[in-house]
Amino acid sequence: MLRRKIQSPSPALPGLGLAPQLLDALLLAARRFYAAPTPCQLLTQICLALAELALHAEGGVDSLFSRMPHLPPPAMLELLTVLPEEVAQDQGGDTGVDAAARCRFTRELLTHAPAMLEFLHGQSEKAPTDDDGVPLRGWAP
Repeated sequence: MLRRKIQSPSPALPGLGLAPQLLDALLLAARRFYAAPTPCQLLTQICLALAELALHAEGGVDSLFSRMPHLPPPAMLELLTVLPEEVAQDQGGDTGVDAAARCRFTRELLTHAPAMLEFLHGQSEKAPTDDDGVPLRGWAP
């Protein structure tokens, strides 16, 4: 539901400067709920809302990445999973995002690819492996 509210064409959100406040509130929720008894669905929904906000707000990806270092690794992994999906899912054109905004989002996302890869590489080095060097499933930091 939160994602749909962000998707609805409302120029008031970025225009009133509420996007940074909403971004901070969603990041706080991700930090709080990543370790909940059933965090997957809730964390995924929070991350989808973060990705949607980054898509709709000018400089949204840059703003998101400047605040991401404070997220726990499981929340960052979930966010890094859903961010690229926003590029593909928005191709339908039913989210009120024009082609220029979609291109801007994609460019901003690509500028952060080295940081994403560095984070993922660091996480892969921390993950326990079996005797063949294959990461074990169900790993939690």
